[in-house]
Amino acid sequence: KPGYFFFLGNTDPKKNTERTLMAYSKYLEKSTVKRKLLMADLDKAYLDSIIERNHIENIREQIVMPGYIVNSDLPYIYNSAFAFLYTSLRESFGIPLLEAMACGTPCVGFNVGGIPEMIEHQHTGYVARYKDAEDFAKGMVWTFDEQNYQRLSTQSREKVKRDYDESHVARLYTEVYEGRR
Repeated sequence: KPGYFFFLGNTDPKKNTERTLMAYSKYLEKSTVKRKLLMADLDKAYLDSIIERNHIENIREQIVMPGYIVNSDLPYIYNSAFAFLYTSLRESFGIPLLEAMACGTPCVGFNVGGIPEMIEHQHTGYVARYKDAEDFAKGMVWTFDEQNYQRLSTQSREKVKRDYDESHVARLYTEVYEGRR
């Protein structure tokens, strides 16, 4: 599938933008296919400071920065992406993961908070060791295998339908409120 890696972050330290860029640099070193990195909602000066501090100038030409993306455009962005990168260091649920998977876009994230439960390692994406940019880059390359990619895409959509269907979630909440769970 053509496409790019998509990172939806900002300058909040928990979004882990710096480690995302370091992992992306390692991905470019390891992979024969050089997919672009679409980074939304980031300032160019902030990005440049990270690139210079980490001596990863090799990534500059591969990054696309469209600025802020309105919510109504996100389904198109997710559907056009090859994979969604979620390097957050602290998330309880991760709505963007759910949005990406609903579009059949495999995800790569760190083993922290609710992220592993959402991604399900090697079932709907790749869960990298916490703060390990090398392992994260490995996950980016791992998604390239055609069989992996098709399976991840299909299973991502199925997981969203199975686990996050409105009636299923409503039934679970009702059971909790009624004391049956």
